[in-house]
Amino acid sequence: MYARSILTFVAVLAACALMPAGAPALNLTNSFTSSNESWMSTSANGCFDPPVAATWQAGAGNPDGALVDTDHDAGDLCPWYFTSVGPGGDRVANYGGTVSFDIYVTGMPDRFAHLNLVDAEGKGLYAAKAPAPLPNTWTSFTFTLVEGPPNSWLFSADGGDTTTPATQANMFDVLANLNHVEILGDMRSGDSGAQTRLDNVSFQEPAVPLDSDGDGVTNALDSCPLEPGPASNDGCPVSSNDQACTAATDALDKARAKLKKLKKHDASKSAIKKAKAKVKKDQQAVAAAC
Repeated sequence: MYARSILTFVAVLAACALMPAGAPALNLTNSFTSSNESWMSTSANGCFDPPVAATWQAGAGNPDGALVDTDHDAGDLCPWYFTSVGPGGDRVANYGGTVSFDIYVTGMPDRFAHLNLVDAEGKGLYAAKAPAPLPNTWTSFTFTLVEGPPNSWLFSADGGDTTTPATQANMFDVLANLNHVEILGDMRSGDSGAQTRLDNVSFQEPAVPLDSDGDGVTNALDSCPLEPGPASNDGCPVSSNDQACTAATDALDKARAKLKKLKKHDASKSAIKKAKAKVKKDQQAVAAAC
């Protein structure tokens, strides 16, 4: 699998987007109907650096236009990718959904389709899907955004080569701060001049919004999607410190109310003194807990 360092690309690609910046939809598609939509061609080993704008060709797609590029060397030292920043930002709601795309390769491809998802810190999720694309025709691939089968994503903390299976926490970690998507274009080993086309890249959320921690707050709205917590706390657990602070504050409010009531009804000096001591004690408890 061509998992490799992508940190050199992050700054350069920051101006690109899978969809326009600020697009609220979680279902995003690049159809490349009339342009390359800011996608680029990037290499794993710096064979061409900085990255170059991906070539768009009218009438080459499935249908309409598509991204088109050719192999960049005669060996296997320069695997290259179609790359875009995006869909960008917090995409935890897409967990359980899919990423799909169409690939066309001239000649006989001998590599599986590869999809890399990389966050803004360089952490990555990597998956490959068999079999290799069919030759000289369009082949569609769909990757499911869950750990384990069917795609068995791998995780890298630094964007380098990895054999570490991604956990659910890894999936959420990368999706929460997604920066860009990479799709392998180098589909024929050792074959300079082979052409690869890319079309219809689609990022889809699950049909039914997921609630991964079962707290009644869907992932899209949950600030802690793997830790159950009330909606009043944005789906995050209420810490013991928060609970202690609430209890201490409630006790102080009651003590103050009692003192006020005793004063209003001209209670004895000893009763008022005792109530004042309780207020002071509860104030100290609030200071310690909050």
